Amino acid sequence: MMSDPAAPVSTVWAHHLGHWPDRTEVEHLQRLGFAFPTIEDQNEWIVGFLILDDRLESMAVVYATRSMTDAGIDFELRAAGRPPDRATEIRSEIIRFVESGAGFDSFDDEIARLWQLSDEQLLQEFGAHLVRGTRDDQDSEQDLRRRAQNWFATNRADLQDLICGNPDVQDLAKSPEGVARLADLLTELLSRTTVRGVAVYLVKQGLDKLCSPTGIVDPDN
Repeated sequence: MMSDPAAPVSTVWAHHLGHWPDRTEVEHLQRLGFAFPTIEDQNEWIVGFLILDDRLESMAVVYATRSMTDAGIDFELRAAGRPPDRATEIRSEIIRFVESGAGFDSFDDEIARLWQLSDEQLLQEFGAHLVRGTRDDQDSEQDLRRRAQNWFATNRADLQDLICGNPDVQDLAKSPEGVARLADLLTELLSRTTVRGVAVYLVKQGLDKLCSPTGIVDPDN
């Protein structure tokens, strides 16, 4: 028995992301089912895809392609015939993604809480994380702040290597919403339980201070 002839393929919907997705955003998209086999290849136009239906007569694929107008990405559903029901869910997620500015839920409750803390409180929390489970976990508040300051001084060069040469991160970290992306970079140096606080502290201090020839942490008074 012959299969039905394939229906013509057409664009069902398209949405635009005005910036290039960072690692955190790519991971979110991957959890939706996207694959990005060529996202690092500057010569590839199609950088990712999500197959919703692979049958010839009812093919449905969401493509992620390099934008022709800016440094962002276009999402486009191409389908033969009526798309599967999951296409509606995917479209809702894509719309939420491109309209959020920072991508999905990057500005989470923990970052919002940390943003309200003073510099001294941020240092104290970070110092407490550094000594947790050691014999020094009963240090005074001032000792905890000094431990945090010592960590920044010791790791300043690594922080500069990770952040200062990245113009995208410098721009993102001008607002609280950029903290989540900065925190994602910091996972190369710290555990995920501490990166948000360190990212908030660096942003509030100013990344220009981190990247200057002088110190990055104010003396503890």
